Amino acid sequence: FFSSRRRHTRFLPVSWARRCVQETGYQRRVHGGIKHIKFWSLSGPNLKGQRGKTTGEFKPLICCDYAFGNKVCITGQQDGFLVMWQGDSAGKSIQAHKGSVQAICSTKTKLYTGGSDGAVIVLSLIHI
Repeated sequence: FFSSRRRHTRFLPVSWARRCVQETGYQRRVHGGIKHIKFWSLSGPNLKGQRGKTTGEFKPLICCDYAFGNKVCITGQQDGFLVMWQGDSAGKSIQAHKGSVQAICSTKTKLYTGGSDGAVIVLSLIHI
C-alpha cells in the first residue's frame, strides 16, 4: 500500500488570465486561489514563477485579468474588492461590489466587473 500526505491547496476555477505582451516578447500568466496568487512569465522555453506579495491578509481570489493594455493585473476578491498588482506586488485596492467580484473583463481604456450583488461596474483608467 502507498500512502502520502497531501497538501490542500485550493484553486478557484476562473482564475487564469493570459495575454501576450508584445513590447517585451514574453507571455505573462497569473493563477490564484484561496490563499495565494502566482505570476508566471514565459520567454521561449523558460518559465519563471513568482509568488504575489501583499502587506495584509490574503483574501480569496475569484477572477483576474490583465487590463489597460496589459500594464496591470487586476484581481477580484471574495470580499468585493479589486486589487491592482504592479509586477508581483499588491497595489491599490478599491471596493467595487457589495458581494464577491465574479467577473472581470477589460479593454485598453475600460474595466468591466460583475459581482454577486447583481451590479455591473464600468471603470476607466483615470478612476483607478
